[in-house]
Amino acid sequence: MAKLSSIKPIWVLVDKHLREVSEFAHLPRNQRPDASCPACQRPIIFKLGNYRVHHYAHRPEDVCAANQPETALHLNTKFYIYKQLLQARTVYIEESCARYCGEKRTQVWLEKWDSVNVEFTVDSFRPDIALLSEGKVIGAIEVLVSHSVSEQKAQYFADQRISWLEVQANETLYEGDNTWTPEKPLAFYHCYPQFEHWICESCSKIEEKQRVQRAYEQKNYVTIHSAKMVDFYFKKSGKKFRGVYFVLKKVQDNSWDKAWVKTETNRVIASENGPITKESLKRLNEAVRKDITQFEVKGAIIDEVVKWRLWETGQKFVARDTDNYPFRYVWNEEQSKWDIY
Repeated sequence: MAKLSSIKPIWVLVDKHLREVSEFAHLPRNQRPDASCPACQRPIIFKLGNYRVHHYAHRPEDVCAANQPETALHLNTKFYIYKQLLQARTVYIEESCARYCGEKRTQVWLEKWDSVNVEFTVDSFRPDIALLSEGKVIGAIEVLVSHSVSEQKAQYFADQRISWLEVQANETLYEGDNTWTPEKPLAFYHCYPQFEHWICESCSKIEEKQRVQRAYEQKNYVTIHSAKMVDFYFKKSGKKFRGVYFVLKKVQDNSWDKAWVKTETNRVIASENGPITKESLKRLNEAVRKDITQFEVKGAIIDEVVKWRLWETGQKFVARDTDNYPFRYVWNEEQSKWDIY
């Protein structure tokens, strides 16, 4: 897009009809029709040279908003869309996949109007472009330069069930090699009513696969069922060690299929195949008790800091958490023994 300051108005009124100034570039000066500015209705001066974009100018004494680049851009965009819609009966828009994959599709935004008007008055509002069917406004297009549609106008459109688009004014929309025509989607800034979120086929397949996977994982999973924390204090060396034992639970088709005990270092103590019962868990506990006892035989003090506890939110713990679970014995260097803290 060219710099905003360089944009000039290009639409004029000739015999009360909107015409683009370029339509008269082939005519000698003395054969060009009388034309007026659609904003102020005053006569204009054609600027149809070979080196600048065709446009028009006002007489020096005339003051008109169309002399401002923002207004010129707004008018150029609005009148271009209006003229294109006079020859059409459908407006398409482009919708992006709701999963942001980049896939897009073309949708019908509005169709089957029988007349198009610029600045058509409907109650106290004047849409930039109004599309009517049997005298009733069924759609509106607002051209955005610096101010979006007001909340009051948007609410009025919603109350009257008038579909509307807000289109960003842009020189590339009406000039250049890729100008917009009605068979193409019209780029928009806001759309009402909004389309339901569309998910493309590829993303739908991915989501279905994920759904199936989640359903499977709800019935088939491995999780920690319970855990306990044990501290070992070795009498001869003055060293200490904290261990955590975990009971793991393997569920298959919603049934507890297997259970086993392992340490934080992934050392497996014992396992039980399903169906898992209280007796199965009791045998696992006995295996842990046997594992602990071997350290007792070696002369270690055993301190079971946390008894078996279900592994639930608010109940989880880790061996390194000495703030909440401090070591309860300290080594007495002088007497070479462990004292209770």
